Amino acid sequence: MGPRNLLDFEGEWRINREIIHADGTVAKLIGTGTFARCRTGLVYDEKGELRMQISKGDDTQLGSPIFGTRRYYWDNSINKKGTKQIPVRFSDGRNFHHIPLSGGTVLHWCYPDQYNGNYFFSKWPKWSTQWGVFGPRKCYSIVTQYRR
Repeated sequence: MGPRNLLDFEGEWRINREIIHADGTVAKLIGTGTFARCRTGLVYDEKGELRMQISKGDDTQLGSPIFGTRRYYWDNSINKKGTKQIPVRFSDGRNFHHIPLSGGTVLHWCYPDQYNGNYFFSKWPKWSTQWGVFGPRKCYSIVTQYRR
């Protein structure tokens, strides 16, 4: 069973993310994502430590950490057809995409790049996202695991 409504996401989640570039470069992020109530639904604040994977012969190590944060707004909404979807906005208020509460595909076009995402809730309360990013200077995938 997946989430029933937006508030099922409330609280802190541990994040493990892997970013794999088409050239084989790998980066790993470990951090937390916290959903807190706000006027429109939930505000999502993420913080983490990103490290590039460095290969030296047969040995693979992680490089120096880069610390980062980001924020999104997940709004409480049911669309006109009655389908439960979660509108997601960037921190500046621009629309990002709508997440089907049952999980599924989401798309975002940010000229000149295409972001193809999937949300997986079948192992709730563990869940994951997968993104493919394609453009003139971009070609990578991002897989993120969320755990309480």
